[in-house]
Amino acid sequence: MTISNSPEMRGGTTGGGEEPQNEQPEPSLEELISRVDNGRKRAFLETFPIFETTRDTAKALGFTDWAVLKWQQSDGVFLQAFSALKKFIDARRLDDYEQELKRRALEGTSKHSDILLMFALKALNPDVYRDKPTLTAQLTGDITVKLAVPSYDDVPVAIESKPAKQLTAGKHD
Repeated sequence: MTISNSPEMRGGTTGGGEEPQNEQPEPSLEELISRVDNGRKRAFLETFPIFETTRDTAKALGFTDWAVLKWQQSDGVFLQAFSALKKFIDARRLDDYEQELKRRALEGTSKHSDILLMFALKALNPDVYRDKPTLTAQLTGDITVKLAVPSYDDVPVAIESKPAKQLTAGKHD
């Protein structure tokens, strides 16, 4: 398996921005995988891009997906490598889905699978494909709230002239 060492693979960007000078660059996927010292765990990580699911990869290698979950919980090095690998696979999958979406738009095809494609796009990139965008705002500084409460002189006469209902304890008419 060959995994690119591009900035995208390291979690960086390809834009013109520079990396901060004080920070170490993110290790590549190959570096992260090489840090995993257990042979079965490393075999899982190297095979995962072929099957793209935990269950199918584990089954192909002869163990359960439950074992992989245990590794994620108990081995921080494995978890870091697996998380980076999953992020890479999801980015590759998202790119494939977006290409398919463009192809269908240009060909004018409309199939029931379009709905499945949209769900997949929403799952992989909800910021772009969500139904209702989430708007957030951050306010700083003082906020002044003015409440308009009428004075007693402004209360309509019709309300003032109604007799108050008198209630007495224990008496019911």
